[in-house]
Amino acid sequence: MKFKEYDTIIVSKDYPDYKIKKGDTGVIVMIYTKPNLAYEVEFSDEVGRTIASFPIREEELVRYK
Repeated sequence: MKFKEYDTIIVSKDYPDYKIKKGDTGVIVMIYTKPNLAYEVEFSDEVGRTIASFPIREEELVRYK
């Protein structure tokens, strides 16, 4: 596992179904290990309201610096 819960990440591709674009930042809120490794990532607006939350594969995430 490359990431842990509460890490801030950047997505490396667009997710048009969720209105999330490449380069958007989110926070890992859960880690799934079965059937495959994936991270539940929550995206929020500027006042903290959740925009979207969905699982993303590890290779589609970059650590926020």
